[in-house]
Amino acid sequence: MSTITPEDIYIGLWTDWSKGKVLGATITVTAATGVILAAFIAIFVNLAVGNLWNMVAYAIHQTRTTDSQCHPMLRQQQVILKNNTTPLATGIRLAQLLWTWPWNSQRTVFWSSLVLTVLTFSCALGGVIAGIFSSSIVATTDIEVLLSSQNCGFWQENVLTLGVSLGITWDNATNRFYQQEVGDSRTYARSCYNASSLRTCNTFVKPTIDWTTRYDAPCPFDGMCIGAAMEMDTGLINSNAILGMNFPHNQQFEFRRVTTCAPLVQDGYITTENSTDIPGDQILYYNYGPTNEEGTILHNATWEASVYASNLTNTYTLGSIMAYSGDESDGQFLPIAAMNRSDVDTTLMFLAGNNVRNTNPVNDPIFSAHRVGEVPYHGNVYYSDYVTSVVGCTEQYQFCNPTDKKCTKLTGMDGAYTAGQTQLDLNASQNVTMEVLYHTVRFWGASILVNAMSSPPNLLALDDLEMYVQSDLPDNQWQIEVQNWHATALVNIQNWLLLRVIGPQDPTARQFVNKPATDAEGAVCKAQKVRVGQGFNNISLFGLIFVLAFGSVTTLLSTFINDIAILVGKLSRRKPKDQRSWNRDDVLQIQRLAYQGQSNELWARPDAQIPIVTTGGLLGPLREYVSLKQMSQEKSISTTWEVIRRCTT
Repeated sequence: MSTITPEDIYIGLWTDWSKGKVLGATITVTAATGVILAAFIAIFVNLAVGNLWNMVAYAIHQTRTTDSQCHPMLRQQQVILKNNTTPLATGIRLAQLLWTWPWNSQRTVFWSSLVLTVLTFSCALGGVIAGIFSSSIVATTDIEVLLSSQNCGFWQENVLTLGVSLGITWDNATNRFYQQEVGDSRTYARSCYNASSLRTCNTFVKPTIDWTTRYDAPCPFDGMCIGAAMEMDTGLINSNAILGMNFPHNQQFEFRRVTTCAPLVQDGYITTENSTDIPGDQILYYNYGPTNEEGTILHNATWEASVYASNLTNTYTLGSIMAYSGDESDGQFLPIAAMNRSDVDTTLMFLAGNNVRNTNPVNDPIFSAHRVGEVPYHGNVYYSDYVTSVVGCTEQYQFCNPTDKKCTKLTGMDGAYTAGQTQLDLNASQNVTMEVLYHTVRFWGASILVNAMSSPPNLLALDDLEMYVQSDLPDNQWQIEVQNWHATALVNIQNWLLLRVIGPQDPTARQFVNKPATDAEGAVCKAQKVRVGQGFNNISLFGLIFVLAFGSVTTLLSTFINDIAILVGKLSRRKPKDQRSWNRDDVLQIQRLAYQGQSNELWARPDAQIPIVTTGGLLGPLREYVSLKQMSQEKSISTTWEVIRRCTT
């Protein structure tokens, strides 16, 4: 597919309109920057969850605060709620407390404690889930990015204005550009329309364009079909959702493509002449309409095939010719009356089985092979019944304005384009999108005929052809081939939309790219999305702002939660809770009480979160356990020594 370089990808803030104006605000950064931001978000979310838990713990603590006598476990739980900064640490501590106390100590206390423990672990689980969801703020793999290239523009299509010398350069550059794109589209269609999970199938926003197939469609050529026709209808293809363009809803565009194909009868449409160049050779002329070039008849036959050349060719050959409705001068042939419709573009595909040897008879109407031959070491083989088989296809298009649901009628590309300009009330961006699609199909041949433009021809039967010998083919091989042709033509459209933005890789070809001439053309150049697997990250601006705002608010409230509660308590007419209990259950206040029980040090700020010693003395380690009797004796001895000291001074 189109080779997209890192320089083609836009870095910065943009809006992904598929997600809306708010949720679609996106920042594309390099992968290295994305790693740093992802780490920062993870740390920040962890801090925010901790601060949120602090407020939850405060609320639980305050609802359970009481001046009455209560079970010791409840007092211990209050201390745990105050002094653990995360719900997980709190839950583990509460579980240890629950396990240590006898279950039958007081059943009411036990069950309320169990509920508190479960609630705490639930909050911990919620924190984990929040962390997981926060990781989605930074998308790291298989992301949609916006293209931005200095080479975006519209290919110079009028070679007559270039002069002879530059015209030759243009012709060579166009052919190289075209052949590369056709080959890429063919490879992509074969790989991705059968196994779209492949990594190489993730370039387009939507890897494949779906369609519905009708296998019993009426013949589009007035009884000239062999059996029923096959119709493939894409339905409406949205420029954003399917083609990957990036516009607000009122600037989006839709189109539909209906392709109908069938094998054509040859009886009555072939004339045979002896060749004047090769003795014994015969030339078969297929008369479905004369060939045409800019309104001038070149030959009365549509196609010709040499029997001699067919017998010397050991593989398939495929050719095509096309007629556009409404513009006879631009078509390659003028269809006969039975095929001449004003509402379709007509393509004829000419398949020659040549000297391909089939191991078994083939009943498919296009690959039909029943002529028996004998080849050494192979035994009987079967050759094609026809020098050339013909598949006729019609292609119709419909353009729609999704803003007001107006649509043109199904018709050929020229008719749809003309009707779209006059009937759909398109704005500037929609007009440019329609023009891009029109030129993609008309100038670059993004239709069924493109399948005959590559070498070897785009035939799935070739995958099972080895040393001129063809493995068994099913009776519906022509339908399999036509669906692959249809897929290739659709990929061709998708690929050209990307190539229009990133431009040709060949520097000599870039001189033929016309830069955007209007604001609408410039906007289309900056409105193409693709998928990239690595190298870049997308950051949701909404998610980033939400996390930063939520985390900042929770941090601020958590820091001053007790002060806010005290203020609210003072302003409330109801009797407030004693908010000092929150600070008194702090580990530093409990340490103060422990030291006061063992010494005569004076402490300031007894109701604050952090108490301090006023005497400036030193503190020794807390002793594990001091009985009341021993404590009384120590205080008595201390008092006695103090009296002695005073008396001796």
